[in-house]
Amino acid sequence: MATPGKGKGVQDGLPPMSDCGVRAAAALNKMLPGPHADKRVARLFNVSLRMAKYLRAGRYWTAARLSQANEVLGDKFAQLLAPPTAAQLHQQMDVLEAELADLHKQLLTRGDEDERGAPSLRMAARESGVNDNLVRPADRSGRE
Repeated sequence: MATPGKGKGVQDGLPPMSDCGVRAAAALNKMLPGPHADKRVARLFNVSLRMAKYLRAGRYWTAARLSQANEVLGDKFAQLLAPPTAAQLHQQMDVLEAELADLHKQLLTRGDEDERGAPSLRMAARESGVNDNLVRPADRSGRE
């Protein structure tokens, strides 16, 4: 016998999140950041705090709530709600790849200095001769 409230696609007694609900929650969280966001969402939609938390988590979005959010929050909500285009995704990937390349270059060029320009521990160890005290592969074989 099936457990009540545990149907196909239902997790923890809640209905599954739709892609539109997830995007609506992300748009709502972006437009209403900061502390007490649940209270502001509850006032905006005239719902309980629990329902506001569900909405901010991407659950229980309806066409009426989407329309209400669009009316109250304006066109920016509608723009954030729309899925990104392929061109936008490619542009975001290009930006991330450029940032990764810059970080990689910085790591290679600043390997001997920390963020303040001071010598790193690695450089200090080389200068003090600590590396000379390390066991070398020839020493492990038992020959001296």
